[in-house]
Order: sequence, then C-alpha cells, then structure tokens
Amino acid sequence: MKLSHPFIAFLLVLLVLCRFSIVYAQSEKPASTLSVTATHDAAFGFYPIAAGSFGLKPNLSLTFYGIFWTNPSFANAGAGTDWFLETGAGVSFTVAEGLLLNPSVGFTHGKLLSGGQQGVIADGMVPNLAAFYNKGRFESEFYGAYYKSLRKEGPITTDYFLGWLYAGAVLYKHVSAGVHYEQFRITRITDGNAKSLYHWLGAYVKFTLEKGYFFRFSAGKNFTDTQSGGYSAEFYRLGLFLPLL
Repeated sequence: MKLSHPFIAFLLVLLVLCRFSIVYAQSEKPASTLSVTATHDAAFGFYPIAAGSFGLKPNLSLTFYGIFWTNPSFANAGAGTDWFLETGAGVSFTVAEGLLLNPSVGFTHGKLLSGGQQGVIADGMVPNLAAFYNKGRFESEFYGAYYKSLRKEGPITTDYFLGWLYAGAVLYKHVSAGVHYEQFRITRITDGNAKSLYHWLGAYVKFTLEKGYFFRFSAGKNFTDTQSGGYSAEFYRLGLFLPLL
C-alpha cells in the first residue's frame, strides 16, 4: 500500500507525542481534564469541541482536542458523507501568573482543504495557539489557527486563517462582559486571490458557574463586504462550556 507524505507526517506526529508522554509517565502529574464545548455561530453553524489534558509534570500538560465540524458545505451534504473532522494535540504551560499558553498541531480529515470529491485522512495541517489570561477582574482569550492543505485531491486546494480575541472584565460574581473580535480569511486558493471572509467585532456576556461551567453569548457586526465574503452583515455566537473532569 502506498502511503502519501501527509499520512506519514500524521503518523510521525503521533509517535513523537506518544514518546513525549512516556518520558514523564513516572513523574508527579497534575490532574487530568476532559470537557465538551457546544458552539453555534452564524458562519460555521453547530460544532461541538471535545478537549482534554493530562499532566506530564507540574505546570506542564499534554493536551488533545477534536472538532466535529457539522457544516454541510464542508462535506458531501447530499450523500451525508465525508464530514469535516479536526483532531490535534499539544502542550499547555503557565508562563506567568494568570497566563496559560497552549500551542497545538492539528490535522483535518475530509475534503475541504484538499478539494476532492471524497474525504481523505490528513487533508490539512492546523498549527494553532490558544492563550488565556485571567488575573483579578480581567479575563481574556486568544486563539489563532492556520489551516494548511497537505493533499491535492481535486483542482482547487485552499488555505485559511482563523483567529479571535475575547477581552473583558468580571462585573459581579458570576457575570462578565467585554469585546469579541474575530477574523476568517482565505490566505491561498488555487488560481485565485487571498481574501477576507469576515471581520467580526462585537460584545459578549458570560455567565460562569462553579467548577468552571460557563455560558457565553456574543453578537455584533461583520465589517467585510458581504458580497465578497458570503457571510451575513451581522454575527452571533453561543458557546456552552461543560467540564466533565
């Protein structure tokens, strides 16, 4: 059986991560975590996210995640097959008081980036970074990801950038609010030009309960021309974070 270069890269990343975890298997480890975030927004529809971690040593954990992309435009919607899937792993560590960084490498499986008629394994790679800063009454969340196609299964392959920033403050006990900015753009497309798909800017309100459960709703305006980007002039997003461990 002939293995493609992306598939070999996928296996090598898995082997490196397994080796990394074995090195620290006998050391003192922080607690493990597992969570599900149910998210719905005006661009991608409904997409649950599963994420977890286990400690390698104090202030260092191995993390893993999966995104169940359910937007039918990413798949063979009529046949109900080849749904887009994203899986990845990385590490999280504290670099300063209140600041947590979580760089990861993900792989997409499907047809969206590779441009074929059928879904394939590791059709793209997703280097990404999540950062969280919470100190005093201030809270913030940053995320940036580059979706790079690895396989050419059709005439058109595409690369994307997705990034957002939440920045706000705790107003009273369980309630916080602030600003939400987000950008989604095509950085490269076969025989085409890079372009912005949306630039969102709006506000959010978040209700946080004991053990980390939270409900966050944001809404605002899309500052990209809706004729060129194809997305609505207004945006909305709801995220429900459910820690399981």
